[in-house]
Amino acid sequence: MKKALVYILSAVLLTAFSASCSTGLEPVEDLETTGYTIVISGTAADINTTEPLENVKITLYAAEISDVGDVALVNKSVYTDNRGKFQLTEDGFDKMISCKITAEDQTSTYASSTQEMIVTWSGPSFNPETGTFYVNDVNFYLRKEE
Repeated sequence: MKKALVYILSAVLLTAFSASCSTGLEPVEDLETTGYTIVISGTAADINTTEPLENVKITLYAAEISDVGDVALVNKSVYTDNRGKFQLTEDGFDKMISCKITAEDQTSTYASSTQEMIVTWSGPSFNPETGTFYVNDVNFYLRKEE
């Protein structure tokens, strides 16, 4: 019984060691020259009915955080699809950034909404091998204008 337990433990440790040697992901070229990438995805929906909202303008405003104040880097927009979904991807960052993501209904039926975040290029949402920070579930529930 003791020998069997030792063999099983050895096999588990060998498997864990082998798996830790290769991640299966190819590292990107030097991140100091290519910069980091942020991928933001989410939805826009009516706050009362949760029906998806199509053609809502989603804008990312990103600024580098510095001692002398924020330095604007990106002001990019995309529109939600017929399922209310969107995805924004932007790259070339090399320092901590402050992000504002705004949802604006193009028909003025719904009030706009903004979410803010700081990206430090670390933590569970950051993939250091690819230099990509993922922000999922940036969901906007918009209220109809009065």
